[in-house]
Amino acid sequence: DFSAVESMPMGDQELTKRIEYLCQLVFPAISERSKATQQRMVERFNASHKLVEFPPGSWVMVVDNVSTGTLDPKYEGPFKVVRQTERGAYVLRDSTGELLPRDYAPSQLKSVTKDDVEEGRHYEVESVLADKFDDTLKKQVYLVRWKGYSSKADRWIPYENFDSKALVSEYYKRLNKANPYRQKRRMDRPDDSVRQQAEAAGRDSLVAVELPAHLGGGEDAEAESSNDAESSKAPLRKKARQVKATKKAASRGSGRKGTRPERQ
Repeated sequence: DFSAVESMPMGDQELTKRIEYLCQLVFPAISERSKATQQRMVERFNASHKLVEFPPGSWVMVVDNVSTGTLDPKYEGPFKVVRQTERGAYVLRDSTGELLPRDYAPSQLKSVTKDDVEEGRHYEVESVLADKFDDTLKKQVYLVRWKGYSSKADRWIPYENFDSKALVSEYYKRLNKANPYRQKRRMDRPDDSVRQQAEAAGRDSLVAVELPAHLGGGEDAEAESSNDAESSKAPLRKKARQVKATKKAASRGSGRKGTRPERQ
């Protein structure tokens, strides 16, 4: 126990020796240990995060981050790499030779071999004419009309061969049919609390949700909405009639002077 021992201040010579000891042994040891720890962290990060470089002229696929359907392809393309920007993003060119409107990070790209790309065999689609299920391919195929070609060149092609999904979406929109490659969003009915607040505020209204035609909209939806409105108003009207009848009976009872004789 050195608590009772009085500490003596160090002299200049002893203090100088202590500083030299720290600078020559302690601080270098701490620095080497820190560098070794950082090196292990870098090696561990590089093992799980491999940075892939795409040279100019190579072909890549782009990750589709806006896909809404489970059957939608995860990648779009292929696209040709033009160059790499100063920030590390890549400038891409599509199959028609036009530059894409935005640059893409390396994490959004997937390299493909040249054998997987049919360069020079991309044609512009004028319109989608029909669709059917191909038993051989086990997938939906579409009859397309090529721009600048006659009907003799019409071909059945699968959904994955389209560079743009807008063509298939426009086709189903013209037919007023649901796109099988897009998930149907769940549209909830109005909450009962909203209806109760509207009734408490004295508004005789019904919250309605307008649905598209392929999800039950149109005349059938309007008829169903009107039926729901009438059914919701019926209990209120019945209760109002009961209150009115009670008040009327009470007023009659208070104004009587005698007992009304029964009819014989």
